[in-house]
Amino acid sequence: MSRPDVFDLLPEPASVQSAGFAVRAQNPASRAEYGDAAGRPCHLAFFGLAEPCRGCLAREALRRGTTERWYMVSGAAPGEVGATYLEVTCVPFRGADGADAGFVETLRDVTTTLGVENHLIRTSEALSEEIDARREEARRIAGRAEELQEQVRNLLEARADALQTEKMASIGRLAAGVAHEIHTPLSTIVANQDLLQRRLKRLEELLAAPATEGFAERLRAEMPVLRELLDLHGLAAARIQKIVRSLRLFAHLDRAEQELVDPHEGIDASLALLAHETKGRIEVVRDYGPIPHILCRPDAMNQVYMNLLQNAVQAIEGKGTIRVATRCDGPDHVRIEFHDTGCGIAPEDQSRIFDPGFTTKPRGIGTGLGLAISYRTVDEHGGRFLVTSRVGQGTCVALR
Repeated sequence: MSRPDVFDLLPEPASVQSAGFAVRAQNPASRAEYGDAAGRPCHLAFFGLAEPCRGCLAREALRRGTTERWYMVSGAAPGEVGATYLEVTCVPFRGADGADAGFVETLRDVTTTLGVENHLIRTSEALSEEIDARREEARRIAGRAEELQEQVRNLLEARADALQTEKMASIGRLAAGVAHEIHTPLSTIVANQDLLQRRLKRLEELLAAPATEGFAERLRAEMPVLRELLDLHGLAAARIQKIVRSLRLFAHLDRAEQELVDPHEGIDASLALLAHETKGRIEVVRDYGPIPHILCRPDAMNQVYMNLLQNAVQAIEGKGTIRVATRCDGPDHVRIEFHDTGCGIAPEDQSRIFDPGFTTKPRGIGTGLGLAISYRTVDEHGGRFLVTSRVGQGTCVALR
């Protein structure tokens, strides 16, 4: 069996050429692509050129005795439609005597390969540009995130300042109320103290003087006065004690942050601290129903009750009524309603009453933060507000 000629089995067009570029032999692939080119120079037979191809490295291959590879374009100018890109490989050889020199030249169509490579290059460049754009966008987003973080920090600081402002305003109102409530019983004690001392001095004088007729009667006459003074002292002290107890209950000092409490206790404590503003002017009606204790932060919820009651008091000009009603609203909810017969809220303002800074009160009376803080507190406790109001008839604020 004869061994096949490897030259004829090459899949690309191949030719054997002399040192002068004349075609000596072709493999079947070359004849099929270019026809019979025997005796013609390769640049004419394969590329249709009258002169040797620019960039041809065949002579360099013969001179060096090395395989050279380069690329040619035929059919059209590079980049134009119809251009064919060929990879040219030149393998030099010499005869046994060293005189007969030539080379084997193969032509491989790499148009598709170069197209794929160019596409990959363009895709890579596009991806690189996209990556750069994404990086720039990421930098912009990071910058914006820093700005937003700064804004959040500023908002948190502003909220903390607002909370502190409202807290100080509440403390001021409480201090004024407590001072007013304590002033009357304390004045009674102070005023009676002088009278009590004079009566005791008179008793000492009676006891120090020699006993005379009518001594017992004069001594007994002093007893009712002393008893009355001590009774007044007791009532005044009890009043002060009640105020302090209400204040302590309102603030929930030394108590757990969250605990089960009776809402009525917090409401009563708030009403006690506001008594100086309601006494003789506003009738307070407690319409309490049987309700369970609720798990809450007592100090925070007491502040809500205080804010709502304070608003109700300030909404009533002259005489009026505040009614606080409590009841169960389904199996899992408690409803607490604060009704007042005050001036009411205009329809256009009702949607804004929980906005921070919004107030219809004159400057110096309201901070515009009480209801906003109350709304947040109730929301944190899983509750919500329901407000109904009519101008000139009053307002009902319900907590559910």
